[in-house]
Amino acid sequence: MRKASAKLPVIVKGTANWSAAWLDAKHLRVTLIDPGYLDPADRDVEIVLQQSGWVRCRDILANKYLPIQKHSVALQIPMGTLRIIDLIKE
Repeated sequence: MRKASAKLPVIVKGTANWSAAWLDAKHLRVTLIDPGYLDPADRDVEIVLQQSGWVRCRDILANKYLPIQKHSVALQIPMGTLRIIDLIKE
């Protein structure tokens, strides 16, 4: 399973339900959801960028750019909600 996950463009570390979908050759959209139906809480997660070439990361709903540091993006999913993040390649 680790070999297969190493081929993914990103993985998410932390407690979150997530999915990633290519919008085109240079844009990957990651949707992150607080999984706590019975125990909602703010969730700290890290999007690990497993491919090179990522230059920007944008929170779609907040219309803010997030910093990419050491091939990852750290963020928080607010209690009971979701975050939609676009990753952009060169």
